[in-house]
Amino acid sequence: MDAPTYARAKGFLARGRAKQALAALDAVQGDALADRALLLRGDAHLALGDNAKAKVAYTTALELAQLPSVSRRAARGLLAALEHLGDAAAELLLIDALRAAGSVERPADLEWNRARALSRLGRTREAVEAAWRITLDHPTTPAAK
Repeated sequence: MDAPTYARAKGFLARGRAKQALAALDAVQGDALADRALLLRGDAHLALGDNAKAKVAYTTALELAQLPSVSRRAARGLLAALEHLGDAAAELLLIDALRAAGSVERPADLEWNRARALSRLGRTREAVEAAWRITLDHPTTPAAK
């Protein structure tokens, strides 16, 4: 994909025109920016409520990511898609893998996602401990409030 097409698709998405963003991405050939195009595709599908397609796009973007920033964005998108799909078990597995990798950006937010996933799985005690851990480890973050 060329940079102008990527920018056009990103612009469509920023203006809430997810279907047009997908159409721009569908017209693209090549894979120079494939990981970023997949991020946009995942964002567009998520905006349209097509969470299963968003999950596929984010998973593929995560596999093809050429930069750590793309990996982080793909992981965050995948977490959102899994939450919308109601797959708390898969969400928890991804969160734990990200924590184990140690390259977590915004750890308090990730811990909050973990607490919510644990709660949805009925693991209330662990969820409360995870939420409390945010307050102890990251007291100044919005997640702690």
